Amino acid sequence: MTLTSKKVCAAIVIAFMVLGTGLTVLSAENVAAPAAASAVNLTFWHFWGDPTRQEAVDSVIREFEKQSQAKVTTKILSWTTGRDELLAALKAGTGPDLFELGSDMIAEFYAGAYLYDMAAEVNELKQRYNAWEPVEYGTEIVGVPWILDSRVVFYNKEMLKAAGFDENMPPKTWEQLKVMAKKIHAPEKGVYGFGMNGRDPNVLYKKVLPFVWSNGGNVLSLDGKSCVINTKQVKEAIDFYVSLKPFSIVDNQANLDRMFAEGKIAFWISGSWLISRIERVSPNMPFGVSMIPVPGKKGKSVSFAGGDYVVVNKKSVSTKVAAELAKFMCREDNSFYLCQVLDMFVPAAKLQFSEKYYENRPQEKVIVKQLEHSYAAPKHQKWVEIQKVLEEKIADAIEGKIVVDKALSEATVEINELVK
Repeated sequence: MTLTSKKVCAAIVIAFMVLGTGLTVLSAENVAAPAAASAVNLTFWHFWGDPTRQEAVDSVIREFEKQSQAKVTTKILSWTTGRDELLAALKAGTGPDLFELGSDMIAEFYAGAYLYDMAAEVNELKQRYNAWEPVEYGTEIVGVPWILDSRVVFYNKEMLKAAGFDENMPPKTWEQLKVMAKKIHAPEKGVYGFGMNGRDPNVLYKKVLPFVWSNGGNVLSLDGKSCVINTKQVKEAIDFYVSLKPFSIVDNQANLDRMFAEGKIAFWISGSWLISRIERVSPNMPFGVSMIPVPGKKGKSVSFAGGDYVVVNKKSVSTKVAAELAKFMCREDNSFYLCQVLDMFVPAAKLQFSEKYYENRPQEKVIVKQLEHSYAAPKHQKWVEIQKVLEEKIADAIEGKIVVDKALSEATVEINELVK
């Protein structure tokens, strides 16, 4: 299917969802075109570097150009160096007019006074989109939610059944997860109970914090002025994560995604992108998706809420038109189209949370439910540095270089220095 035909299908699905839910929402016919601009040139930097992703983004941009007099030039960033590249360009006054940021980056860019307040342009969208919290600062709104994702447990039904468990009853509690992983684990046969992220930068914290949050712990105090990981709740959560190591294979995100898709891991925490990969690599492998296990029978499942946002450079000479493009990129039909093309992520637009769309997509439906019970990274301007300290100390504990208590004590000292 071509990109054009996929977009037509996306529009048809949106129309079907509207009829099925009775909602009044934007569509290709009733959405107002972006405000006209007088030969405005915009630069848009984003992280969608894969050829398929890039073409999907470009196709939306071309539609914006048709409906306005703006000309948009794009630049692809990598998640490895993109943050530093953006900061350097903004400091030098050569930054783009608008750009994409992960939810965990926004506080740092806001603190640097690089983000344009879009409240006047996006207040009308507040009721139609989810996940505004990372871009809200008092009365200011410094970005538009684009696409969202969470972290859930992927499980191999065949392995559960072979080990004597009900293949349709994934672990609900920490203890159940450990018992099942231990029984299934057979590394001599190339079978592993659990996939564990080790020293995996910018990834490990997204797998550990769900256990911390589900146990009532946190990283920073509510005012963001002190580290609060040296507590019983956090210690219990990290102790549990580390205790899974004897029944795990420790590797990075990419390798563990691949191994689960190949049928080598029983339980693995990942995101929506893995669903389509499994369907490509092992179309006949029976697998399920479940919410993050809880500490006890009455616990609360909380996961990590990831999201990408489109923001506008405060020093752009075309902030109004840049804001129009940001809104256009995140518009219901366009964000839905991108997710359709890529077979991953969840649009921030609330329409996409419709039961009608997800009723035949059970795995995605779980991710949507988990998103309703997920937290974003703490909104602190030094979060990127804080998470590095946290990940390094937890990785040391996983590798047996230090006990959990000491790892958290040392991390507390270093993080408190950062947040002074």
